[in-house]
Amino acid sequence: MKRRLLTSTCVVAALVASGCMQVELSVELQDDGSGRLTTFFAFNRALLEEVSGDDVAAEELLAEGGIDPDALPEGATYEVVEDDDQVGARISVPFEASEDVPAEIDRAFSALGDEGGGITGDGGPFTAFSLLRTDDDGWHFEATTAETEEADELTALLLSDATFLFRLSLPGEVTESNADRVEDDGTLVWDIPLSGGPKTMQATSAPPDAGGPLLIVLAVAGVLALVALVGAALYWRTRREVPALDPDTPPPDAPPAV
Repeated sequence: MKRRLLTSTCVVAALVASGCMQVELSVELQDDGSGRLTTFFAFNRALLEEVSGDDVAAEELLAEGGIDPDALPEGATYEVVEDDDQVGARISVPFEASEDVPAEIDRAFSALGDEGGGITGDGGPFTAFSLLRTDDDGWHFEATTAETEEADELTALLLSDATFLFRLSLPGEVTESNADRVEDDGTLVWDIPLSGGPKTMQATSAPPDAGGPLLIVLAVAGVLALVALVGAALYWRTRREVPALDPDTPPPDAPPAV
């Protein structure tokens, strides 16, 4: 028994070295409060075959997770991610503009499974999730990950090379955040712990710069006004330099009076 356990542990250790699991959750927010919630997961195919003793398809994993691609809401997209190394899926669900953005994100997250659990519900990834418009028409995000129980030795080994990322794309310019990194397109990325204590994430953005077009209009108007002033000044200067003519004095080129 100990020998089999030791052998299994060694096999698992070798497998996780190549990355056993990837999980990503992304929120892309538009300025009107609408957006998309996207989830991506992929498992090491060799590890799944070792554990299950058979080949596992992405559809089977979805079914076990309570996800029915045919039951996804209108506008959702579904893509199987499957090759020799990994098996998984990417699912994207839109949410509508609303004054209560977290509630819309909750509904989008609930659409991913038949249990209907929200993003902060039982088994959800967060215990708190807030995404509110600020007084200056920017956005403020704050969320706390759910605390997980300490894993046993084998589970901890399985999760040692697993990754769980949360990505957030906010409209406008991000003025403050505690993200672990920022991607080239401005997307904020946090590494979420799969075991241990909770993690608090926060970010604030300013509204998109509306001053650019206005400044261009003002600059053009200023140039036109300057041209008009210069033109007027030249006109009046020319008028002053032309001597006044005596009505009784004929022009220089006029023929003599008869």
